[in-house]
Amino acid sequence: MAEPGRRLAEAVAVVLGVSVLVFVATSALPGDIVRARLGPYATAEQLRAERVRLGLDQPVWERYGHWLGGLLRGDLGRSQTNDLPVTTLLSRPFVNSLTLAAVALLVVTVLGTVAGVLAGLRPGGLADRVLLVGSLTVSAIPAFVTAALLVALFAVRLHWLPALALVDPRHPVILQPRLLALPATALILSTFAYVTRLIRASVLDAAATPWALAAALRGVPRWRVATRHILPAALPVVCQAAALTSIALVTSVVVVEIVFSYPGIGGALQTAVSQRDVPVIQAVTVVVAVFVVTVNALADAAMYLLAPKSRRSR
Repeated sequence: MAEPGRRLAEAVAVVLGVSVLVFVATSALPGDIVRARLGPYATAEQLRAERVRLGLDQPVWERYGHWLGGLLRGDLGRSQTNDLPVTTLLSRPFVNSLTLAAVALLVVTVLGTVAGVLAGLRPGGLADRVLLVGSLTVSAIPAFVTAALLVALFAVRLHWLPALALVDPRHPVILQPRLLALPATALILSTFAYVTRLIRASVLDAAATPWALAAALRGVPRWRVATRHILPAALPVVCQAAALTSIALVTSVVVVEIVFSYPGIGGALQTAVSQRDVPVIQAVTVVVAVFVVTVNALADAAMYLLAPKSRRSR
């Protein structure tokens, strides 16, 4: 029980540290949100009253305490540009982004695992060389360039898919697959090589273990060696690959969403930065940090349960 407890304490410490850094950094952003809200003709009394109403007259440490207390209660604050609850503003963009990332994660995990296993079972073969060269070539291209190329090919040239993801807010985005196709493909291509290489390396390591080699020497069919010895040993790495890929998708999804005008956290963050809407910026950053820490913790737990040898070594 000591190991999970230590991991939990580390996760809480990381989130707390991120919250401090985010709050201090956003508080130091240039510009005056009060002046932007009230306009250039506001009087000094109006500006002072608005700062008091927004709590900007308080010291940074006191404002951080109020903000952190709100986070612990599930209150992300209110937008400084339209005075709406941040939770209301970000609920739909977060759902849209999670849907896009989940679709991409599911597809890239399945395809990357299959490709990695095929490449690892026959290293140096035609499939191995084609998969590695092709995936590395695609992954070397930045995500926003891949997105632009997909638009040029499938939207402009072939007219198969829309260039912009103009989501109908009346229906869940998962029910609008044509709008998800290009953004999800851009995310899949940007992470496919990593998943494939990680699974391939795991399969190669598992194939070199004494029990797999002994089974092969005894004449056990290759497919049986793979299913009974190699693939079970590679399963923890699949969980690790899915976790690390989901973290990479969260960072890439912001750029891809902006390219396709997809209504997710990317657009919400871009708007908040342009308007200097500090509570929205803080909320997006902290929620993403919590997501990353949570995914890492779940991946550690999966490895802890699926890899008893590593658990005993600790």
